[in-house]
Amino acid sequence: MERPLFRRLIDVGETGAKLTIYFEGQAIEARAGDTVAAALPAAGIRDFRAGPASAAPGSPFCMAGAC
Repeated sequence: MERPLFRRLIDVGETGAKLTIYFEGQAIEARAGDTVAAALPAAGIRDFRAGPASAAPGSPFCMAGAC
């Protein structure tokens, strides 16, 4: 089985507070402390932007959560 590229490094299991965010009308389950850039790939959403030269789909720019 292939490991997902984006995954939580620490699985807090049922102890992490769960919350719901909405992205383009879709309910996404996240955990307290997740950035949006971390919660969306964890929910299987991979395409965030189009590349400037080729318009190829891309992931969040840096994943630092500072933007």
